[in-house]
Amino acid sequence: MPGGILESFGRMFKNGLKLFVYPMLRDGEVVTVDTVQVEPELQPLYDYLNRRGSFVDWTTTSRTTCRS
Repeated sequence: MPGGILESFGRMFKNGLKLFVYPMLRDGEVVTVDTVQVEPELQPLYDYLNRRGSFVDWTTTSRTTCRS
């Protein structure tokens, strides 16, 4: 896409898409949606999407929430 990653994410999330994110273990520590470290140039985009509620911590979500 001509707009790169910003245009791609804009198109993906414009209709309320949510990503259900499962925590992972990295170097003995649990990494979650709230503790993940992203590259500095992507931090504003990540913060924006996280504030909008686009990322959902899988461990705090009932599985019935995922069903249509």
